[in-house]
Amino acid sequence: LQRRASGRVTDAVIRPLNEERAVQAAADLLGELFAFTVAGAALVYEVQRNARGEAKKEEKRQLELA
Repeated sequence: LQRRASGRVTDAVIRPLNEERAVQAAADLLGELFAFTVAGAALVYEVQRNARGEAKKEEKRQLELA
């Protein structure tokens, strides 16, 4: 897919991975997927927490003005 997307010749012979390298690649992929998922969840949590804090501050300001 990368070769086709970059416009390179696609009739190249691609050798299959041996079992050990395939398992290692899958383990690396799962580890990175887990790390990015945790980081993304933490980011979403912090954004929501910040939004709730700002909403409370705005509510206090509105009560003070009223």
